[in-house]
Amino acid sequence: MCIRDRYQNSLDIHLKVFGPDHPFTANTYLNMACIFKDQKKLKKALDYIKKALAINQEKLGPDNIETGRTHFHIAEIFFHLKNIPKSKQHLETCIKIAKILKPSPGYLKLARKLLKEI
Repeated sequence: MCIRDRYQNSLDIHLKVFGPDHPFTANTYLNMACIFKDQKKLKKALDYIKKALAINQEKLGPDNIETGRTHFHIAEIFFHLKNIPKSKQHLETCIKIAKILKPSPGYLKLARKLLKEI
C-alpha cells in the first residue's frame, strides 16, 4: 500500500468518525495535497488543499498556526503552477499569521525565502 493509499484510508476514517469539517480531516486533506504536489499532480493538490484551508479558517480561525501552514503549502502549489500573484498572496498571508504567533512557526523562514524568489 503506497502512502497516498494510506492517507486516503485515513481520510475515509476521519470523514466517517469526525465528519467533513473537522480539523483532523483538514490535516489529512493537507497531507494528501502535499503528496499530490510531490507527484506533480498540482490541480489535484490544489483541490485538496482548498478544502483544508476552508475547514481551518472556519474551525480554527484565520490567524491559527494550521491556517498559516495551509497558506504556505497553497503558495507552493501556486508557485509550481506558475501563478506567481496567487503564490505571493498566500505567502504574505502566511507571513502575517506567523508574525502574530509566538514563537514563530517553522514555516515562517521558508515562506520568507520563497517570497524572495518570486
